[in-house]
Amino acid sequence: MHNTKIPPITNIINIVVVMFAAYAAYQTTYTTIHEPYWSLPITYALLFTICTENKRQLGRSPGNTTLNIIIFLRYLLLPIVVMDSGEYGGIVKNYTHLTEGLYLMIYELVAVFVANEYFIKTKQVNSRSHQIQHFSFKRRDMTIFVSLIILMMLLVSNPSFVQGFGLITQGFVETEVSSEKRSSFVSILWQALTTWTYVYLVLYQKYRYDLKQNSLYFLNAIFLTLVFVLITFIAQNQISRWYTIISSTASVFFLMKLFPTKRKSISLFILTPVFLIITTVTIYKNVSTDAELSYDTAESVVSSSGFLNAYLGGPSSVNNAIGLYETGDVSIKNLPNDMLNNMPVVNHILTPGQTTVYKYNDYIGRIWGSQAGDQIIPLIGQGLAYFGPVLSILISILMIYLIRLFDVRFSTSNSTYMFLLAFVASWFGVEMCLNMTINLSWLYIRVFPMWVLFYLAEKLKL
Repeated sequence: MHNTKIPPITNIINIVVVMFAAYAAYQTTYTTIHEPYWSLPITYALLFTICTENKRQLGRSPGNTTLNIIIFLRYLLLPIVVMDSGEYGGIVKNYTHLTEGLYLMIYELVAVFVANEYFIKTKQVNSRSHQIQHFSFKRRDMTIFVSLIILMMLLVSNPSFVQGFGLITQGFVETEVSSEKRSSFVSILWQALTTWTYVYLVLYQKYRYDLKQNSLYFLNAIFLTLVFVLITFIAQNQISRWYTIISSTASVFFLMKLFPTKRKSISLFILTPVFLIITTVTIYKNVSTDAELSYDTAESVVSSSGFLNAYLGGPSSVNNAIGLYETGDVSIKNLPNDMLNNMPVVNHILTPGQTTVYKYNDYIGRIWGSQAGDQIIPLIGQGLAYFGPVLSILISILMIYLIRLFDVRFSTSNSTYMFLLAFVASWFGVEMCLNMTINLSWLYIRVFPMWVLFYLAEKLKL
């Protein structure tokens, strides 16, 4: 993979990044923000320019591509919005540690780029081609029939699986529907089975495409992907973007691997509608139960520095994490609770209130009685809590290693697990703006159940 050329589009992206960084430098001449927010885009532009191995993987590796999008938003877009608006944004206790937070983010960014270059160089992809493996399809009709029947039974018994239609048709989700409870097992089964059914049907279209060389089967795969992405959105127990975003990313790379000569068509037909869906959800996310909200009001909310800080783990959030660390209330002792807090069954025997997530929300006053807070401690904040300032980047480096591990596994895989590998790689790609606790919760309730279903289907020769 050392000889892999840098995609031409990457050079254009590089120019755009440098131009935005130059604009950020210009903003210092008029902004009312005194902290060195400009240092984030300048550092990012420099690292993006000189780290060539990273650029070689853009558009080729799901995890690395997702990571770069997150970094672009977090280190380029967010600082520019803050300096332009003159508002720090975010839910904070105070802004005492803002400058330290900016420097800690730069430290993390440098570590991420250096680690990424190293792991890409040392964990190379074998470039030999593989014949795509399919399910046996010996019991195709019965398999599809049974899976669809189970999904219909789950849907009939749990109407909340279609609650997202309200957001599409009316711009909001009815309160009585969105608050409806459903069993965790049912949700896990639904997500695992819809994913497996999607992959099964798409691989069958690939099988028929190779057999007949008819583009109709490719179009069928596109249609199935759009339906799957829509299902990931409308079936959320709470309106959420991440499951739709990660599923969409994994689907795009999955299709590109199956139909390598159709990359441009896949990008056009999948990413355009997905972008519209995500934009809609983003605009109405925080007010999905309010039918009176206007589009313009919602749009101004999601383009604010506060919104971007909260969802990208920005400087205000890192500022909070430093303040929490200096209270001495968090340390390595919180690591086991953070790792197991969202593991089914095990989480019921843990002592409540001992996670860094809980203590972070308590620190900024976001705990209401027995109700947990809704703010996310950034990944670098957890690293700081566990290991102190110097070693705070350890979890971020581990994240990069895992991204590369699953990117390589995806690139070399020709098995029915291709989608799942792309899904996991993409999920690790967004961890930088979330945290380890959230990342592990998905492994417990989404990735592992999916893997079990894929494994059983392979053993049963479906």
